[in-house]
Amino acid sequence: MNLKKVIKNSDEDPRALIFKALSSPKRIYILELLSQKEHCGGDFEKLLNVKQSAISRHLAILYRAGLINKKKIGSNIYYRVSSKKVNRLLQVANEIMKEKTENVRKLLDR
Repeated sequence: MNLKKVIKNSDEDPRALIFKALSSPKRIYILELLSQKEHCGGDFEKLLNVKQSAISRHLAILYRAGLINKKKIGSNIYYRVSSKKVNRLLQVANEIMKEKTENVRKLLDR
């Protein structure tokens, strides 16, 4: 895919969907849980202490961004990260925050 061409012919950079999906702490936590193992959609209500309707919205946003996949087995829907690259994306975000924290600490120690 020629990303420059897609961006030029679109109102929005498709990568923005990913970053918008990551703008919620709940969705980041969902991704962290899914990076460890596959979960049934119903699991998140207990894990996050959030209503099922909110969980469904969060999962839909992550799915549209391409960060998770889903499969239906019977009446249950199971979710997992779409790629190991999603795990790497979370790792990079953690590394950026760690570096930022270390830089702030250095400034305060002066």
